[in-house]
Parts: sequence; structure tokens; C-alpha cells
Amino acid sequence: MATEAIKMPAGVKEFSDLVLKVDSRTWAVHKAIICPQSDFFLKACTGGFQVRLPKWQMTWSTLARRLTTKQEAATSTIDLSDDEEWSVNAMVAFFYTQTYERPTGPPQDAESRGIKHAQVYKLADKYDIVGLKALAAKNFTPFAESGWSEPSFAGYIQEVFGNGPSTSELKRIMFNVIAENAKELYGQSSDRYKKVHTMSHAFPSLPSEYARRSSRRALLRSEAMSAATSAQTSLATIHSYSTPPACKAKMQPVSSAALRTESRISSSSRKRR
Repeated sequence: MATEAIKMPAGVKEFSDLVLKVDSRTWAVHKAIICPQSDFFLKACTGGFQVRLPKWQMTWSTLARRLTTKQEAATSTIDLSDDEEWSVNAMVAFFYTQTYERPTGPPQDAESRGIKHAQVYKLADKYDIVGLKALAAKNFTPFAESGWSEPSFAGYIQEVFGNGPSTSELKRIMFNVIAENAKELYGQSSDRYKKVHTMSHAFPSLPSEYARRSSRRALLRSEAMSAATSAQTSLATIHSYSTPPACKAKMQPVSSAALRTESRISSSSRKRR
């Protein structure tokens, strides 16, 4: 999917003081804009660059580039060639607009569009951009919630659990979607979801966490039903003790025969008058 050029006001590009690079693609940006939004870029631009990336983010090329970080800071160019071009473009767009253009395409391309948002989330986690993480998770959620019954869901599992932080908002979203639809995914019709099962068992944390959350949900439902029953019993007990006997008698239902007798007595009284 081709990346769109980010539109900036006239003259802004000429005053940029930092270049981000992915292979042959470059973005001219401003340290005053991006550094306050990312601790990673703040440290990269100040020359110290004592940033410790998690193991899942480290590659040999990343390690090699860390040896030349001071030189990159001096030349005002940071090479991000380990990252996806589309995701970096989304990140730069977010720095300036607090949003990014969502990928578009036909319904059959839903998986690739959902994965794009997951990739943006992981990039935001890597470079410590809190706002972008929240936005990417929000954009990813509809794809997970509506695609759990589609083959694309297996692709989401692979993207979210295959390579990323040990805990993330995307994992929480996926766990919740699986728990909400567990009866269908793992019930009598579970043969339809063999691809999801295969992908799930490729990541040991997924089945165990699913089981833990499912049991937790069952416990919460049981506690809620017990609390509701207890509250109803308490209200009934309070009502029975707080209502005077005379009022209880008045509150007893009146039979139709008694109503007819009362009506005849009232009619006879009016005739005598």
C-alpha cells in the first residue's frame, strides 16, 4: 500500500531541522514538534541516546545503528529502516495532526487494514508515543470485534502475539473478543475456526490467559447474580418488617363477592334517604 505525502503549510519544510529515513524515503520534521511527544526522539536528538529498547524491538541492524547514534544526532538524520514505511508515515502525520489517515480498501482487505493499525500501535510503543498508541488501539478495535468469525482473525492473532510487548492494549482487546465469543469459537461449531485454533496454540500465553479470563468472567457473573438475589431478599425482609399489621390488612386483595355486597349496601342506604 502506497504511503501518502503529508501535507504541511507552505514554508514549514524549509525550516525543518531533522530528517527521518526509511530506506530511500525521508521525512523532514521539526525537533520542537516531535521531541515533546516522544522520549525516544528526545534522547536521540540530544545526543546521549541512552534508550534501552525491549528485546523484541532489537535487531542486528538496530544494534549497529546505535553505535553511530551520536553521528546521526550531529547530522540530524535518524534511520528507521527497521520499521514499516506506512507506519512511520502515520507516526509523522500524528506528530503534526494528532491523527493519521486510515488505510482504505474493499471488505476483503479488512485483514491487511486491521494489521496496519496493529503495526502503528507497535511502532508507537517502540518510540514511546502515548497518544498514537491510544489512537491505533481505538482504530484496531472494530476490526477485531467484527472480524472474530473471519479467517482474518488468525492474522490478527499472529500480528498481536507474534512480536510485540509482553503486555499491550491490543492483547487486552484480543483476549476480550475471544472471551466474548468463546461459545462459538470453541463450541460445537468450532471446526469452522481451525485456523484460529492453530494460530492460538502457537502462542502459549493465549490459551492460558483466555482460560484465566473466562473463569474470571464466570466468577464475576456468579457474584453479580448472588448479590442481586441477596438484595431482593433483603428488600422483601425490610418491607415485611416495616409495614404495620393494619396496613397489611388493607393491602390484602378484595374479592369480587365482597365488592358486590358493598355495592348493594350502598345502594340500599341511598334509597332509604
